[in-house]
Amino acid sequence: MNSMYSRPGTPVTIVIAALFCSAILLTAGVAYAEDESAPVQFNPKSSLENNLRLLAGKRVSVTLSSGAEYNGKVKSVGNGLLVLEKLSGKSFYDALIRTEDICAVETQVRGF
Repeated sequence: MNSMYSRPGTPVTIVIAALFCSAILLTAGVAYAEDESAPVQFNPKSSLENNLRLLAGKRVSVTLSSGAEYNGKVKSVGNGLLVLEKLSGKSFYDALIRTEDICAVETQVRGF
C-alpha cells in the first residue's frame, strides 16, 4: 500500500525537506557569524604580545625564527607564551609557543 505520506512531493515530505534545509542554513550562518567580527589592525607602537592579545579568538598564522609555521586561533597570551588552539590540519591539537621565537604574525584584517 502506498501511503500519501511516503511519496516524494507530498506536503509532509516537502515540509520535512524544508526544515532540514533550514537547519543546515542556520548552522552555516552560526559558523560564519562566529568567525565574523570587528576588524583588527596591528599596532607597530605596541609589543608583539599586546598585538597578539588583540587577536584573541581570531585565526592567525605564526612564523617562528626556525621557519616553522603554525596556523590556529589565538586562545591566550601571557608570560612570554602564546597558546594557539584548533590548529589547521590538527583540530584536536593546541600549541604553546614562546613569543620570543615568533618572527611574523599574519591574520585577515579585511574582507574578501
